[in-house]
Amino acid sequence: GMNAEYMGQLGGVSEHHCPGIRECVLCAVQALFVEYCWTPEAHVVPDSVRQVVSRVFAPDDRFPLGDTGDAAELLDALLMTLHDQIAEEEACNPACLVHALFGSEVVERTGTCGCGCEGEQETHTTLMHYFPVQLLLESDTSVPMERTVHEHYSSDVRTCGLCGEHRLEVYKSLAKVPSVLVFVLGWATDVASREELARVVSGLQQHIQLQQIFSIPDQEGRGLWYELQGVICYYGCHYVCFFCNQRLSQWIFFDDAKVRVAGSLDTVRDQMVNGRMQPLVVLYTQST
Repeated sequence: GMNAEYMGQLGGVSEHHCPGIRECVLCAVQALFVEYCWTPEAHVVPDSVRQVVSRVFAPDDRFPLGDTGDAAELLDALLMTLHDQIAEEEACNPACLVHALFGSEVVERTGTCGCGCEGEQETHTTLMHYFPVQLLLESDTSVPMERTVHEHYSSDVRTCGLCGEHRLEVYKSLAKVPSVLVFVLGWATDVASREELARVVSGLQQHIQLQQIFSIPDQEGRGLWYELQGVICYYGCHYVCFFCNQRLSQWIFFDDAKVRVAGSLDTVRDQMVNGRMQPLVVLYTQST
């Protein structure tokens, strides 16, 4: 499946900037992949990766052992560390494996201004897309998540860079699409109500079409579909996650060393609501 393909790509990286086995995130992740492929145990324990992470970020006092750090911040930090260890140069051109898999190249262009400015354009790459949960809570239940997120990303305005007075609409498009699409949901509370959770969880679409969220000029006429593959949740100062096992066609629940089959996506949704688990990081992979 796609998950095995990504593991193979990352596991196949040999040349990298290795700071030494005790502080090399790539070496730790690759070792975990090897153990996953060959262990007779039902699951593997990622303690070795966790220990490397704590040493790598110790100078910044981030992600120490025993501490509950933000899952989205940790994922972003891990991806950027892997980028630093894999990329041939800082500009990352051609794209390193991390940016090839997770990177979206976002083009932002402002409209024309009455002062005569014909608009400005800038391009940046992001590994994760953020949006506030409040948007899902306030939207009509019949409105799909795609449209809500699209309206959010289309609502930006920017002051004209020439006159500094007029507010201009910002038009966003993607010049490069990711293989793994990551959304980070911003919650205003650490303790969501059952009703709020039910609304948000029901809004997580199993399949999304990327053109419903972003304009993608290079892909006009072609539907780019993504399928929900994983959700990292927060509850009670603790993180758990659900990921789809494509070989079993079942969702698996991970809570530290506890691993069990969760069942179907509908069952996962029910468990999130009943267990007061707030979705924080949502991962989709591009369908083939």
